[in-house]
Amino acid sequence: VAGYSWSANTKFENVVSIAEMQVDWTGNASNSGFLGIAKYNCTFTGCVSAVKFTGNQGYNQGFVGWMSGGLATIKNCISIAEATGTAANASYSWGNTANAAKFSISNSYSVATAADGSSTLSNATYTTAADIASGKVAYNINQTAGTTVFYQNLGENADAYPVPFNTHAKVYAN
Repeated sequence: VAGYSWSANTKFENVVSIAEMQVDWTGNASNSGFLGIAKYNCTFTGCVSAVKFTGNQGYNQGFVGWMSGGLATIKNCISIAEATGTAANASYSWGNTANAAKFSISNSYSVATAADGSSTLSNATYTTAADIASGKVAYNINQTAGTTVFYQNLGENADAYPVPFNTHAKVYAN
């Protein structure tokens, strides 16, 4: 969505970022589904990052490529970041764990990348693509939030992941 954020209060609310990125860079890529680099505080609420990275350089993140300052607050969000080949090198579902103290994650779920297994951000909850597609994650986030954050069409013409748009169906427990 943006390469660099200079704003002291960058906010994303109810945004879905769907992207495929071919990475061909000889240094730290710092790509992401939302912000490449954030200099100050940034907030994500009710957002989904469904991003796929391929190519020859790693350090590609689901939400923020690099936090150079401030705090990334992630609440009621979903990250489905996929990085393959050498693009998977140090590519995390939320953000670079070298900045772990600069991330505050609550009631949010992600499918773990290969790098997530070696170093995770605190309060990050990892799940499977099947749980996301089934509506389980949408239901869990909504229950914890105490309101409907995500909707998802299930069954015929099903959504692969929840969206924050009420044009889709509300998810109930089965």
